[in-house]
Amino acid sequence: MCNQFGVSSDITGKPNGSPTTFKVLQAVITTVAVIYPLSLLKKMSALRYFSILSIVSILYTLIVLLIEMPEYSMKYYKPESSDPRNHILYFNVDLSFFGSASLTFFSYTCQGSLLPIYSELVRPNEKRMMKVVGRSLFIDCLFYAAIGLTGYFSTYGFTPDLVIARESLYKHDFAMSISCLAVIIVVIVSSPANFFPFKNSINYIVTKQNTISNKV
Repeated sequence: MCNQFGVSSDITGKPNGSPTTFKVLQAVITTVAVIYPLSLLKKMSALRYFSILSIVSILYTLIVLLIEMPEYSMKYYKPESSDPRNHILYFNVDLSFFGSASLTFFSYTCQGSLLPIYSELVRPNEKRMMKVVGRSLFIDCLFYAAIGLTGYFSTYGFTPDLVIARESLYKHDFAMSISCLAVIIVVIVSSPANFFPFKNSINYIVTKQNTISNKV
């Protein structure tokens, strides 16, 4: 992303390359200045505004992918080509299935956050909890399916693991660079949210009290 704004790759290093001083400093500064302070918040509900920002960031990414999809599709979709990657592949089973399956399983490891979320509800009960879970899963599925389909029908068999990491058709694709920044925001916000169950468990082990959060 920094390369799009004129920072040399000699400084930043390649995305899939070995660690560089720039990458280390970036990780340390982000952790100390953003993730750590957010992890110290007393209530998970304090992240609600950041969660809205995350949804806006994902929505912006989807819009950028949709706008750029026709141009990418014209370049990569070639029915007359002998390369199967230039065709639409509706179904395929190979060794990459296991990598995809592991990502799917990992995406459902958020069950540790159920109890902290339950404790934040004004009137906690099973019906309200299931409503929150159902709506969250619906929004997640909607966004990820839309981004996945849009990304695939843009570059087809050349689609990278991370759709926004595709090779750009433009010299400076600032819209996609902003999208990369938006995805970074989503990841940064999700880190403190996953920290709350761990923090509550440590508090209970040490103090034998389970009253960290105040209900909102």
